[in-house]
Amino acid sequence: MTFVDYSSDSGNILKQAYEDDAAYDLMSREEYTLQPFERRMFNTGLKVGLPSGIVGLVCSRSGMAFNSGVVVLNAPGVVDPGYRGYISVLLINLSNNPHTIEIGDKIGQLLFCPLSKIVFRLKDIIDTDTNRGEGGFGSSGK
Repeated sequence: MTFVDYSSDSGNILKQAYEDDAAYDLMSREEYTLQPFERRMFNTGLKVGLPSGIVGLVCSRSGMAFNSGVVVLNAPGVVDPGYRGYISVLLINLSNNPHTIEIGDKIGQLLFCPLSKIVFRLKDIIDTDTNRGEGGFGSSGK
């Protein structure tokens, strides 16, 4: 089990809608109407103290994306282990209709993941003898 310390000046708490959910709800501490194709940063009032080796990923809420066209613009947003400021959610309204965010509305979700330390080795040639090789966008078919 990993312990994550957090504080809240908004009354918001980190919780899951269901026990087996992977991520924790992030709620807005402010009210604002996002116009079509407008982007804006929303503060959650939460701060976390992630331990070394854990990263927080701020992700879109699938229901809000499907129903309203409002998504996290830089999804996933990264909360580094050393960051101690407020968690904010950068939303964009990709629909043709205004969308109002109320105080306490769920606006994103925070997923905690383990980090792997990577050691890079500079090579003149990277082996391309794999199933995929150098195939990029669209290479796996429709």
